[in-house]
Amino acid sequence: MCGDVNGDGVVNIGDALLTAQYDVGLRPCGQAPFSHPELCNVNRDAGCNIGDALKMAQCDVGLISCAFVCNPFSCP
Repeated sequence: MCGDVNGDGVVNIGDALLTAQYDVGLRPCGQAPFSHPELCNVNRDAGCNIGDALKMAQCDVGLISCAFVCNPFSCP
């Protein structure tokens, strides 16, 4: 499921937090709990960043749909 970077079956604030932490260098790419970085590019730009985290958080609180389509992303 696009956006579910921790692999728990839902897109929620936990995924947003992990994505934001990755963006600022606090989480290594691909290591638990940020296990599925290939699912993080929900805003379909060039990377996995705070913009993606914002969309995940908005989805979690019902502001936008969680039916994301991911662009490919792999760990640098």
